[in-house]
Amino acid sequence: MEWQERVWGYTGGLGLIQAFATGYFLWDLVVCVRFVDMFGFGMVAHAVSALTVYSFGFVSLPLLPFSPVSRT
Repeated sequence: MEWQERVWGYTGGLGLIQAFATGYFLWDLVVCVRFVDMFGFGMVAHAVSALTVYSFGFVSLPLLPFSPVSRT
């Protein structure tokens, strides 16, 4: 692990895991919206919020100083 990875808390493997989790919650949102009569609006809200939280990891904002996007 290099010093940049230690400072920013990001490695390629962690990015891959985060991408898998984001993809899962995107799939979960599609399924929950399609079958909202079976799962209910609570599960749709959960899928939206989880997808939002995991998607923030791909964005570098001043409000999120330890975002995994590398800075040059």
